[in-house]
Amino acid sequence: VAPALLADPGWVMRAIESGVSEALGHAPDLLREDVQFVLQAVAISFASDFLRGDARVMKRVMNQNPNLVRYALPELLAAKAFVLEVVGRSGQSLQYASEALRDDEEVVTTAVRQDGRSLRYASTRLSGDRACAMAAIERDPHALRFCSPALRGD
Repeated sequence: VAPALLADPGWVMRAIESGVSEALGHAPDLLREDVQFVLQAVAISFASDFLRGDARVMKRVMNQNPNLVRYALPELLAAKAFVLEVVGRSGQSLQYASEALRDDEEVVTTAVRQDGRSLRYASTRLSGDRACAMAAIERDPHALRFCSPALRGD
């Protein structure tokens, strides 16, 4: 792996999140000595189910790195109140929500108002819903590509 990639915290985090935990071991000392980064990258993935199921803990983790919400227990990712707060901060977190919540108009609208491109994670029904699609496109015109083909034709 190129040294420039190993020096990039975002790349190292994505590698760790995809299961390549040894990426941190090959990163430069400056990154490996960053306590906050190391805790974000490693700790929650090894946390107990008790902690990964605690909304308060997962909200704190998410404040550090929204992508780490993926480690929340499925039950938490199916809790509408929790998911609404999460997608309100990071629309892309919609991808981790339960299937039912990706088909919930309030949840999807909240997500696309935060990040229009999160429409890609909405259910087929809602990616074809004119109101959800318009909210996404108003936030980010590039979200048009995630609308249903029928809406794109309009």
